[in-house]
Amino acid sequence: MSNLSGRYRIRGMILLPMACLGMMSGAYCQTSSKAEVKRLVKTLAESELYDEQKMIRLETLGQRKTDSTDTFLFEHYLAGYREYEKFRADSALAFSRRMQEVALRLGDSQKVALSKLKSSFILVSSGMLNQASDSLERIDAALLSGVDKADYYALLSRYHYEMVDQTPDKLFRSRTAEKGKAYLDSAIRHYPDTGYHHAYYQGLKVLMDADLDSASVLFHQLLALPKLSKSQVAVTASTLSDIYTRRGKTDEAIRLLVQASIADIESSTKETAATYYLANLLFKEGDLANSAKLIQKAADDANFYGSFTRKTQLNVLLPLINQERIRAVESEKMKLITYAVLVTLSFLILIALTTIIFRQIKKMKTQQRLISEKNEALERLLAEKEWLLKEVHHRVKNNLQTVIGLLESQSFYLENDALLAIQNSKNRVYAMSLIHQKLYQSNAFGEIDMSAYIPELVQYLRDSFQVKQEIRFHLQVEKISLDISQAIPVGLILNEAITNSIKYAFGNRNQNEIHVTFACIGDETIELLIADNGVGFPEEFQTDKLDSLGIKLMRGLSEDIGGELKIDSLLGTTIRVTFKESMLLEEGFVNG
Repeated sequence: MSNLSGRYRIRGMILLPMACLGMMSGAYCQTSSKAEVKRLVKTLAESELYDEQKMIRLETLGQRKTDSTDTFLFEHYLAGYREYEKFRADSALAFSRRMQEVALRLGDSQKVALSKLKSSFILVSSGMLNQASDSLERIDAALLSGVDKADYYALLSRYHYEMVDQTPDKLFRSRTAEKGKAYLDSAIRHYPDTGYHHAYYQGLKVLMDADLDSASVLFHQLLALPKLSKSQVAVTASTLSDIYTRRGKTDEAIRLLVQASIADIESSTKETAATYYLANLLFKEGDLANSAKLIQKAADDANFYGSFTRKTQLNVLLPLINQERIRAVESEKMKLITYAVLVTLSFLILIALTTIIFRQIKKMKTQQRLISEKNEALERLLAEKEWLLKEVHHRVKNNLQTVIGLLESQSFYLENDALLAIQNSKNRVYAMSLIHQKLYQSNAFGEIDMSAYIPELVQYLRDSFQVKQEIRFHLQVEKISLDISQAIPVGLILNEAITNSIKYAFGNRNQNEIHVTFACIGDETIELLIADNGVGFPEEFQTDKLDSLGIKLMRGLSEDIGGELKIDSLLGTTIRVTFKESMLLEEGFVNG
């Protein structure tokens, strides 16, 4: 019960607002307690600004008319007392005594009793319990009514719990605590049933009976009420923080007390225990730096307000914090010495390793030089090989071009079937020549980019047969690279198929079209498709038994690349060749 005098302030004696307004049923803000402490430290730097604003209000309050009536003066002094009540004890006490002087002049015994009650409140708050005892005894409770009488019993309750902390005698402590509890019951009876104070002290009574669960529920419900004053929220939150401290939930208690300290700073409240309790918790958590800052703030507030009780508490905790900070400094000093020794040893080891590494680097440089010389030799050989390959393709292309030239020369002396055979041979040779030309021009030796090769071969055939606009060609060719062993057969098959379509498919028809598709159709399978909308084969011909030279050539070339040839003559003629290729390079389509 001894904890009650410090934590449970009666009638707004300490402003300790909760961590999150609107906390219900244990649902708390998830903000880190460390982050909250940082926010408090930042607010500490602004405390002088809030105090200056408080002083401006007090200066305005100090201005009064010289011809004021005693009734006006009493209310004026009461307003001054309320401003200083939690700000400065001596000023608040002076206002309460002025109230008493005016009340005596008025002959109003009720106002006299109220003035004594206010003086007693300040005496208890500042820790002057002997004077408070005399002051409380001179109050005639019968002259007080309503909330004032309830406040009187609440103050008596607080006074007795303060006395519990001041004596080591167990029997006296027990009897005094029982009196404090009895006065608390009286306060509850005199507060309005529907008011905040009745609900708060009812919850406090449950807490005194050690029913933490029920007390927690009551205080959560109380905090959920609308339009609570800042002081009311503060007192309830302070009590709730003690419940969390008892349960060992330090983070929640710290968050509550951080918010309380910030509220004290912003309201310039000096009669407060929030920073003291928070400093105590942070000290136990090992946060010595912030604990020391808060203890200093609590000491400044206690000195400013004039709280003997708070000064006594601080005189006990402050040496402990300073002692721990000295220990921490000594510990850091030993760590620095140990670190210096380790750094020195590491430096010596580093020198030894550097020597070894230098020798290894020297050996590696020698080996690297030998490797570089061998690499240069290999690069020269590779360059020579590439040059030879280019030269071979160049010479083969030239030789094939020579053959084409010879065939063209011979064609001048031939006609009919012989001329047609020469023309077909020339186109076949060009298809192979174009392959070697691409290889000669490319840096990818042994691979042909079919998206460049096929359109060029088709254009050559169009020019060779001089079809002009009589036949429209539609090309859809994916960017696929083939090895030369497959590229040449594909080129020859394409040559045979397009040649047959140009020569035999259309006659004198209009809207003649040839479609060429070269694409990957999945699972590394490539499809070459040549389709025309011509007359197709006569119905009596079976496409799988056709035995012309061109068909034989296409079948043989398809077998050479491990592919399958299919010919369909349902609507025009469609020639389809599918085969596998293990080196695909797909980068979109080339459309023509």
